[in-house]
Amino acid sequence: MLTYRLNGPVLTDYETELCDLDSSILKNYITASDVHNILEHANGEDVTFNVNSGGGSVFEASEIYTLFNSYQGKVVVNVTGLAASAASYMILGADEINISKSAQIMIHKPSSFTDGDSLDHKRTLNLLNSTEESIANLYTAKTGIPKDKIIQMMLEETWLTADKAKELGFVDNIINDDSIVDV
Repeated sequence: MLTYRLNGPVLTDYETELCDLDSSILKNYITASDVHNILEHANGEDVTFNVNSGGGSVFEASEIYTLFNSYQGKVVVNVTGLAASAASYMILGADEINISKSAQIMIHKPSSFTDGDSLDHKRTLNLLNSTEESIANLYTAKTGIPKDKIIQMMLEETWLTADKAKELGFVDNIINDDSIVDV
């Protein structure tokens, strides 16, 4: 099984280009392009991703979810530190989700910045509402928790220890830190 590390914020290719212009900004980040390239290179072989991310771009994470979910081989995700915000649903596309005893998962309502007139704000609100529903549907499909309860957990910005994440069905297994092999 091939093993890769996904560490840092989930960014679009455009955002990474800006980071690459100034090496003092970020050294580690996660993009759908990178995940796509890894999976293409793996060519159907089983793949493990060790994930530690505070989240980032909602649509980039959605694309990574889709890449994991549609990959022809087995995708295993080990949450090694944090899978928060966009990273918390990005990982749901994997066939198996494990979490280190010391790691956490955090879910919350999506957020955005907007400026402009009232119509611009209304469009952003519509975007946020549809994004929230899409994310809640993913959490519900994984955990079996009713969507209204998931939305309440998102509203409260819920932090899950490894034990709680396993109990609620966000992950499949709690793993020993010494069983995680990194590349």
